[in-house]
Amino acid sequence: MARDVENALPYVLHIRAEHRRLREALRRILTLFPQRKEPSPEAALSPEQLVDKLSALRRDLAHHFAEEESGGCLDEATARFPSLLPETRAIEAQHETLLDELDGIIERARACRPPECTAEMARRFRTFARSLYSHEAAENRVLGQAFGGEFDVDDVE
Repeated sequence: MARDVENALPYVLHIRAEHRRLREALRRILTLFPQRKEPSPEAALSPEQLVDKLSALRRDLAHHFAEEESGGCLDEATARFPSLLPETRAIEAQHETLLDELDGIIERARACRPPECTAEMARRFRTFARSLYSHEAAENRVLGQAFGGEFDVDDVE
């Protein structure tokens, strides 16, 4: 079966837009954390603000994953190339783990009282962001194999 990039264009455009949107949400949250190891008290972020933003990301991510698991781009890739099934199953299996990791961050953020826990929250969220970037990179590799072309939206931070 030859790769028909023209027929795949809606899938390509959709996944690129989704990944771009998720990366932007991650970047916005990352900007809430100061880059210095010792944040000044006036730079401390509000736990309520952080919980709100993390919860919004969680809802967005859950929707994104549900879409992928119910006839999204990965299913189309597998339909075109059944040999990709093990990789797509492994990618989909990461969804629950990523959501659980984000749930743990949200729970910690609810109990967080800056500035004492700001560095910990920044570290935990950066670790989560790297995990999500790796997950999306695996998706991009599968989609690139199925549809041809480059699926990376931008460089992983």
